[in-house]
Amino acid sequence: MRIDYGYLKEFLDVFLDSEKATVTWNDFKHLRENEENFIFHFEILIDKQFIATSLSNHSYGVRGLSDNYLVDLKPWRLTSDGHDFSCALNDPGLILKINNRIKKEGISAVIDISKKVLTKRAEKIFDEIDL
Repeated sequence: MRIDYGYLKEFLDVFLDSEKATVTWNDFKHLRENEENFIFHFEILIDKQFIATSLSNHSYGVRGLSDNYLVDLKPWRLTSDGHDFSCALNDPGLILKINNRIKKEGISAVIDISKKVLTKRAEKIFDEIDL
């Protein structure tokens, strides 16, 4: 299965659009039509430490059982790195370039390039501020 950056954006948007500090499995109903796709992208975000369990709870509450998943409703939160990557994926120009030019380079390259682009933009904005 290949990483779908548009799907990752939608996934991360659930955290950003939530009025709570944490979300659970139930908040992703619209993205779970294909549970294999959901779990694949969920695990990628965990691998990259963009999602963490809330407070001292170390279990994500999702366990694979044969062709199905057993789910405990554990709270998940977006990490600071997850927020940074969300900013990148919410930039229309950047997501377009990711999808058209660099998505085949792998998620680590996409993350690194996204950070560099956002840093350059922030530096440019900062340089324009009169201090």
